[in-house]
Amino acid sequence: MKFFYLRLLPTLLITAALAHDTLAQANQFAKFLQAGTADASKLTSAFLNPVMEGFTYGVNGGWYHTARAHDRLGFDVSITATGVFFPSSSLTFRPADLDLDNTVLVGGNGYVPTMIGAKTETTYESTINTPGGPETITFSGAQGMNFADRWLVKGMTVPMFQAAVGIGKKTDAKLRFIPTIGLGSVTRAGLVGLGFQHDIKQHISAWRDKPFDLSLLAGYTRVAGEIRTSITELPRPEGDTKPQETTFKVHSFLVQALISKQYRIIGLYGGIGFNTSRSLADVMGSYIIFGQGTVNEVVLTDPLSLKFRENSVRITAGGSLNFGHFTFYGDYSYQGRSGVTLGAAYRFERETNGGVNEKEVKVRKRDK
Repeated sequence: MKFFYLRLLPTLLITAALAHDTLAQANQFAKFLQAGTADASKLTSAFLNPVMEGFTYGVNGGWYHTARAHDRLGFDVSITATGVFFPSSSLTFRPADLDLDNTVLVGGNGYVPTMIGAKTETTYESTINTPGGPETITFSGAQGMNFADRWLVKGMTVPMFQAAVGIGKKTDAKLRFIPTIGLGSVTRAGLVGLGFQHDIKQHISAWRDKPFDLSLLAGYTRVAGEIRTSITELPRPEGDTKPQETTFKVHSFLVQALISKQYRIIGLYGGIGFNTSRSLADVMGSYIIFGQGTVNEVVLTDPLSLKFRENSVRITAGGSLNFGHFTFYGDYSYQGRSGVTLGAAYRFERETNGGVNEKEVKVRKRDK
């Protein structure tokens, strides 16, 4: 039964991360297709950018809670939730700053919501080319999801499930894996991640007996899936069976130098390094944006291919409480955005010295 719950847990986490309050309503951006391919690409990128940025930063959280590596075949399993917080400037954007070709915002104060912003109605006017000549259309833009009301803070949360095992030479291999699953309005989504943490203090002779741990971490996470982007404003051409959907891939990398110190049940840890991510979103299918069923019908096919990239220094400081095999921990990270990670882990080391791990015996003696 315990094994069943361990297998079920990742599914629940990815469902919460992707389906609840984020990607499940991401098809709102399809409304921008009515502006035509060029302008829709600019509007959609500005609308989604804060969420893509926050999600990729959140995915890079929770990789560690100590700089100490496992003994060979020692392991831990952990559950974390990383909250990424947004400044007020991320709640809105100005279409006038996007250098749009044929689209203007009608009314308002010039600002419109991003995906994390307020659920505000907006109206656009766009001139598109049709077989019968240029036509001006009016359409409603995408509304925000009002994260401040949903979460009580301007932010989003990314849960994660992870396992790590010592593979020898004071090196841990870390695995994140969630099989592709259906998620309501999100057709499917899955996650895989691989990381390595290596004790580098062992290679510095002057530091080998010092009462702290020092290591280097490198981690990669990939999220992939599909979102249905069918909305009533943009029907498919008659007889067209190709699904209207957006395929997305998120690639996140993290490299950090880690340090930690254990004081009986209290642990302190920190890290500094580099965080980078690359996200791709391709809007696929055919969408009628004007003149359905007439000679002036305008259809966009596979209209958008969006790219998002984030690079930043990441600094982390945190602490833990250790009770036997269980550890509860939390940390703060800054990476251009503030983030907070809370987690719990079950840690096991081989018992090789009267029921106590040899490494723990050395540490206890050293710390006395």
